[in-house]
Amino acid sequence: MRAVSSHAAWREPLYAGTACLLALATVTSAATPADAQRRRTRRPPQRDDTAQESPAERSAPPPEEGGGARQLSDADRAQARALFQAGAAAVEAGRWADAVSSFRSAYELTGAASALFNTGFALRALGRYREARDAFVELATLTNVSDTMRAQSEELLAEVRMRIARVRLGGLEAELRYGVRLDGVGVEDEGTRPLMLEADPGTHAVDVTLTGYEPFTWSGQLGDGALLDVPVSLVEVQGGGGGGGGVVEEAWFWLLIGGVVLAGAGVVTYFVLDDQAQLRGQSDHVVRL
Repeated sequence: MRAVSSHAAWREPLYAGTACLLALATVTSAATPADAQRRRTRRPPQRDDTAQESPAERSAPPPEEGGGARQLSDADRAQARALFQAGAAAVEAGRWADAVSSFRSAYELTGAASALFNTGFALRALGRYREARDAFVELATLTNVSDTMRAQSEELLAEVRMRIARVRLGGLEAELRYGVRLDGVGVEDEGTRPLMLEADPGTHAVDVTLTGYEPFTWSGQLGDGALLDVPVSLVEVQGGGGGGGGVVEEAWFWLLIGGVVLAGAGVVTYFVLDDQAQLRGQSDHVVRL
């Protein structure tokens, strides 16, 4: 019987667990027949390289899919093993979100390239192309990545980049900075015009706000790799207030202060002449006002 080290033994189930990954990716994400064929011919996600080698393996060549794994304690090595096994099990069950969580945790723990590759692959299967792109871009910055893994990640990076949808917001003035939200999440307006937003395929909503103007909202469906031009038209709030007018312009203020005015001119005169007293916390007039 062939002797198998404990280190190699736990790697082998990962290969078995991920063997069906490409077939599942083809089923669970929308693609053309040609794209489905490309996915079926790709190799599955990479094996685990997070655990340290046993003493018997230290003189052996590094694993094919090395990724600059960190030195791990026994506890971290056990946790990495459990995370990879959980990720492989989630893949085989078609639970891609769980696979992402396990592989991402493994990468955060170990810094292993294979964990990051698997994370990007699972994100791609979920249609979360922006996150998949970011994972493959980060993978390109790692050292000690095999030529095979690097070539695969570059191919997948090119694919997911093409699948990301974009919304091009027009009609925004360059000298102004707008409040922009995509699906409720703030997007920084750095002044680039037109302002470009990225999104995964699906239904999305965009909100644009500017002080003194009614909010602008767009919602709709974005397909794979779509580029949609959305002209933004902001309508000025009638009366010019827009929620940002001075205190003396607000009707509610005069209704509130009217009681003080009717109480006698002496009260009003005091606040005008003794305005310094209002700046002191111990002034009774500050509390009453």
